[in-house]
Amino acid sequence: MTDRHAPDPFIAAARPFNARARDVNLIALALGLYIFIVLFPAYAFLRIWWTGELAVLSFANIFTAIVIGCLFGLFARALIRHTLGIRKP
Repeated sequence: MTDRHAPDPFIAAARPFNARARDVNLIALALGLYIFIVLFPAYAFLRIWWTGELAVLSFANIFTAIVIGCLFGLFARALIRHTLGIRKP
């Protein structure tokens, strides 16, 4: 007779999202670069096309896009590491 309520050892040891810290860092870097390489140029193109002004390409706006991309990458890294339970730095 087997105990139907005992946990299966394979199910108890399974981790559905097992990832290394290096992989998480690469994903976070890709997300941060996506903002600067894809989203900011698309926004700049549409703004130049609709309004005709080139102020969107000023140093302050490009610097802001870089800072936001970096901060979003750090946020994504922290959130993914917390979700996956990766505790090592």
